[in-house]
Amino acid sequence: MKIGPQSSLDTLSTAYRRAGLLVNTKKTGVLSSVVTHDLPALSLSVHGDTLSNIQEFTYLGNMLSDSCSLDSEVERRIKAASSSFGRLTKLVFLNHNLAIPTKVAVYRAVCVSVMLYSCETWTLYQQHIKAFEAFHIRSLQSILGIRWWQKIPHPELFEKAGLTPAEHLLHQRQLRWLGHVIRMPDNQLPRQLLYGELTVGQRSVGRPQKRFIDHIKTNLLKCNIKPSDLEALASNRDIWRTVCDTDHKISAEVKEGSADCIKMAEVRRRKGIKPQDCRGW
Repeated sequence: MKIGPQSSLDTLSTAYRRAGLLVNTKKTGVLSSVVTHDLPALSLSVHGDTLSNIQEFTYLGNMLSDSCSLDSEVERRIKAASSSFGRLTKLVFLNHNLAIPTKVAVYRAVCVSVMLYSCETWTLYQQHIKAFEAFHIRSLQSILGIRWWQKIPHPELFEKAGLTPAEHLLHQRQLRWLGHVIRMPDNQLPRQLLYGELTVGQRSVGRPQKRFIDHIKTNLLKCNIKPSDLEALASNRDIWRTVCDTDHKISAEVKEGSADCIKMAEVRRRKGIKPQDCRGW
């Protein structure tokens, strides 16, 4: 006999009642990840009380949506980082008694951490990276006291601040977390999800959504790391930590990937593109 989601919810609610707990149906919603208009909306209830269908909700600090899109989460992360930057502007970033390295250290510890919170599992598109890069550059310009009419190139901006582009910071965090997953035992859920494949179903017609493994392969190629060498490198914690060093002494592979990001920005600048057309750099 198959047990459906409806009977499972009733059984769960009954178990809660035995422990003296009640399910608040007004605060409980149903999020379906089925992206299709052919199927009717999923209707679930708990002992007769119908649960509302929602499109997105926040869980453990992350915004989850029924379309598996990161647009809302990226926008929310940038707003949170901007709010943190604003609260520290007068106290730290515009404080003439503090040195530039101190301001950059505070920015990286607070604002960058808020902006890239839980980014290790994101499957990003170029539009998301551009949004992060735009905030990153605006923040560094404010810290260094640089205005747009001075026309300081982005590579020079990163060199003065002693930081790398936001895309490189994303690559660092994702690769470090990937090493942790690879070193996990085979019975761990994150490792099973990383190496697992669906046995039923098919991808939608047209260009399908990018998978996490596709995003990781792209990051490895940008950092000049062969996907075939990933297992050997990540299995050794010390070697992988050297490859994904988070300090300013960046390893050769990741540093070269960061240099590629800067080179692309330099090429776009030499083409004479107007500033309003390259806000996402």
